[in-house]
Amino acid sequence: MSKTLLYWVRYLVCTVTLLIFTSHLQAQTPVKGTISDADGQGLAGATVIVKGATVGVNADDQGKYSLTVPAGYNELVISYLGFNQQTVTVDGRSTIDITMVSSDNSMEEVLVTGYARQKKSVVTGAISSVDVAQIQNVSAGQLQSTIQGRTAGVSILPTSGSPGSGFKVRIRGTGSNGNSDPLYIVDGMRMRDISFLSANEIANIEVLKDAASAAIYGAEGANGVVIVTTKSGGEGASGLSYNMQVGSQKYNGNLELMTAEQHATYMEEAGIAGRTTADVNGNTNWIDEVFESAMQQKHTLSFSGGNSNLSYFLQGSYFDQDGIVVGDADNFKRISVRANLDNQVNKWLKVGARVNYANSNRTGITEDSEFGGILGNTILMDPATPTVYTGALPGFVTDLIDGGNNLLSDADGNIFGLSEFVTGEIYNPLGGIDLVRGNGTTMDRVVGSVYGTVQLLEGLTVTSRLGVDNTTGNYHTWSPSFFFTTTRQSNNASVQQNHWRNANIQWENFANFDKEFGDHSFGLVAGTSVYKETSDWVNASGTGLIKETETFAYLGSVQPGAAFTTSDGGSSASTLASFFGRVNYAFANKYLLTATVRQDGSSLLADGAKWGTFPSVSAGWVFSRENFFGIDAISFGKLRASWGQNGSLSNLNPGAWRSAIGFGGVYPDGAGNLQVTASPTILSNPELTWETSEQIDFGIDLGFFGDALTLTADYFDKQTKNLLNPGVIPSFVGNNAPTVNLGDISNKGFEVELGYRKKTGEFNYDIAANFTRIVNVVTRLDENLDFANGVGVGVGWTATAFEQGLPAWYFRGYQTDGILQTAAEAAAYNEALGQEAVAGDPKVVDVNGDGAITPDDQGFIGSPHPDFLYGLRVGADYKGFDFTLFLQGVQGNDILAGYNRTDRASSNKPAFYYNDRWTESNPSNTWFRANGDNIYAYNSDLMVFDGSYVRIKQIQLGYTFTQNQLSFTRGGRVYFSLEDIMTFTSYQGLDPETGSGNDQSQGIDRGVYPLPSKVFVGFTLNL
Repeated sequence: MSKTLLYWVRYLVCTVTLLIFTSHLQAQTPVKGTISDADGQGLAGATVIVKGATVGVNADDQGKYSLTVPAGYNELVISYLGFNQQTVTVDGRSTIDITMVSSDNSMEEVLVTGYARQKKSVVTGAISSVDVAQIQNVSAGQLQSTIQGRTAGVSILPTSGSPGSGFKVRIRGTGSNGNSDPLYIVDGMRMRDISFLSANEIANIEVLKDAASAAIYGAEGANGVVIVTTKSGGEGASGLSYNMQVGSQKYNGNLELMTAEQHATYMEEAGIAGRTTADVNGNTNWIDEVFESAMQQKHTLSFSGGNSNLSYFLQGSYFDQDGIVVGDADNFKRISVRANLDNQVNKWLKVGARVNYANSNRTGITEDSEFGGILGNTILMDPATPTVYTGALPGFVTDLIDGGNNLLSDADGNIFGLSEFVTGEIYNPLGGIDLVRGNGTTMDRVVGSVYGTVQLLEGLTVTSRLGVDNTTGNYHTWSPSFFFTTTRQSNNASVQQNHWRNANIQWENFANFDKEFGDHSFGLVAGTSVYKETSDWVNASGTGLIKETETFAYLGSVQPGAAFTTSDGGSSASTLASFFGRVNYAFANKYLLTATVRQDGSSLLADGAKWGTFPSVSAGWVFSRENFFGIDAISFGKLRASWGQNGSLSNLNPGAWRSAIGFGGVYPDGAGNLQVTASPTILSNPELTWETSEQIDFGIDLGFFGDALTLTADYFDKQTKNLLNPGVIPSFVGNNAPTVNLGDISNKGFEVELGYRKKTGEFNYDIAANFTRIVNVVTRLDENLDFANGVGVGVGWTATAFEQGLPAWYFRGYQTDGILQTAAEAAAYNEALGQEAVAGDPKVVDVNGDGAITPDDQGFIGSPHPDFLYGLRVGADYKGFDFTLFLQGVQGNDILAGYNRTDRASSNKPAFYYNDRWTESNPSNTWFRANGDNIYAYNSDLMVFDGSYVRIKQIQLGYTFTQNQLSFTRGGRVYFSLEDIMTFTSYQGLDPETGSGNDQSQGIDRGVYPLPSKVFVGFTLNL
């Protein structure tokens, strides 16, 4: 360090020390007092800060506090959860007692409604707010999971229980034959994915459910809108908080598989060649072998504070979840950093920034597949096969080795067990897990925005906000050469590498005007928005690495001239320009009216079809404020009604309306050389437009006994029109039809939210419940189609369909009417329908009445959509102790067992296939005889099960301590938590919460990754 620099460092230190010393010599005011509620009970832990200074304390167990007010400061700010914040002046007083006023009046809660805020009491749309305090200590790594079951009208289904997996979020039902995910708005920035967020950085979550509320987002609001606001700093003492959570996870399901002896008996009865009961030697419970206990941890460090001009919130978080499948093949890690700043530059200008950086890495196993999925193989694998060979190898294994096949071994050098009888794509799941190598998916994401708000006049502000959402990702995996079966093998090591970048930019300018004239209140919002999405990607894979190690597992190590090396790439871009406006009017806060309109123009559509207009109107009547209303028990009452239209761009792709040209044919030229031809393949559709959702809503908001009891109920009718489908044209046209707008879906239902809170001395408790009923029906489809095929299950069965008059992507198969009990009954059945059934086979219904059982008899056999959803939370606290119980469930949905393989008849099955089967001594009329390939059993309603469940999402016990109890802190909390600890269901699978990343495959269990149960301890420390 130079002498000049050293001099200035010393000078700065001395100056700061002198300023601190002299400030303490100035006049200071010691203040003490008690903070209590209306009943005189002390509020332990209440916060008292000196406004504008960095001085603050927490009240002790009796609500008492004491602090010293620095010279030049004269106001105290007192706050406590559940009470209105108060500001009092000191004016030289040495004792100041404060009585806090309860904020239990939930109707005065302020909601974010899109570009503005409104009190709940004057909101005319259907908007639900999630209590963020309830999700701060939930262990979930994805924010969507914390919302599940906490608000009516919202269904949240994980695509998998594996670490870092996504969710299918449905607001008031499935509104499309494709993507029905809602739009997310995070600090004003629109996005389709919020996996980068952690619960600890969230200040507010609002769900805009009806069209009138979502209409401010126009062409993107058809599937509902979730508005997320992150935390900001506050005026007063700076605060440092550390949150830690660590715990264990495990599989807690009820699926039992056939034992080796049961499996051998089943194969003998079914007449399947292979192992007999006499050959059974040993038994492997593959569920026990595949699942293990796994750790999860979360750490968050935040720093916040500010003064009258500047506020800040800084946070860093780390999340690490191991999967419950053995080994290191499934894991999710995320590191994120957030910085939120707000600066009131002067009386008329405020500027700020919201910046988040997140780095995540996810590795995972193959799942949601009956063709080699790890958990599908766990169900189907031969139970007589050992996990590994520890002794002499069977003869067929030595023959495979002698044949030059590379049999994989575990870390101890033991070869993974192979089956002689269960083959094809079905193989040892432990060996399949070992095959997963590489770094998985790594993503870096930066989401940020800057804004400036200018106050032009009293009540009139203009805001300009620029935001970016930039993601870069890399996927890297490889596998060595291996042999499991003749179908599942590779003689060469292979590698795959994908790289992509998504860059989105948004610029919005909008004005807010709020004014009151006597009994008249006006609120106006008007603005413009431009948004651009760009993406590019490169994918490559190669087979034939020069060496089968992690070091050489890259494309550069693929041997020159190796076969099966492929690559592709591309880019896309789209833009959206918007104009929007909203008017709120209230007379005496009794008669309410809101009108919204947005016009959007998208580059995804052709000229002449780019622009759409999305209007809405809603009204409310606060009847409890009428002079004639005299029911004392009802403290608040409001009726609401709304109508609106929204659009959806989710299923539109760049260039979808254009014609396409492809290569394929050849012709000889004059010299006899063959030339490749190009010809039109898809016709154009310049009239293609977005899906449009039109919705009406009727609601009521009630508060009883000073709003201690609240009730919100809504009836809605949501009609989504102009669904995007492949067109159907006569074959003589010679080209494929373009994408067309043909299809409508209806979602009708009602929802109820009920809350109650009570304070009795130092004992407080609250109860919150919600209930949703939705009926989903396809109301229109292309008249040239009887139905649209969905996804296949196993071999030869298309198990889901989209058909007018039925739920979206219902289960389609054969209907059965019991089991043939005797040979005579089977003979009569065969004669009537031309079948070759025997006793113990299912009786298939001749749906079309043509006297034969054919594929035309397939029809509706079940629906993945629940009849209703519900959630229940009970909370209580007493003298620092708190307790939470949270339940969530669904009723009336079906699950299709899609893991069966009729082409692999010797595969294993759940134990109830054996225990409940028809036999001559046990002539069951509900389950068929031992059979591995009867399509009338495996492609029928016998594979459809009730998916209803009730899950204990959380049981948590905590204790909040004050500064007096731990003097070096500002207080904190410790807790013990059980999550997803118990599920009540009749479904005999790995998990009734069966999800899929494919919109056409919801409710199909192909070996679903189960949601683990969790045991956690955690604490929060405020310094």
